[in-house]
Amino acid sequence: MEGADAFEYDQLCGTFACGAAASANLHRLIDGNAVRCEPEGEDRYGRTLARCFVGDTDIAAAQVRAGLAVAYRRYSDRYVREEEAAQAARRGAWVYTFQTPEDYRYAKN
Repeated sequence: MEGADAFEYDQLCGTFACGAAASANLHRLIDGNAVRCEPEGEDRYGRTLARCFVGDTDIAAAQVRAGLAVAYRRYSDRYVREEEAAQAARRGAWVYTFQTPEDYRYAKN
């Protein structure tokens, strides 16, 4: 999803299983409904970057607003407001100290 970076499935944010929570929330958001994606380009690995929706719900925005993904500021400022709102409301991972998903991936390698 272009503009957002979700927690890795095995990632912990303090004592909170933020990666598993992100996955569970994504399943809840989709819940068997059709997902519509609008391609917006490719990343450096040739993977399609897209905005994806269930109905009118922007899935990435919903994940960031829930504190289960972060705005991927290095590449986009699209979800910065959603991230700031989640942080201010202490939703999801924002209750804890955490590594960004990108830093977590790099630390694992």
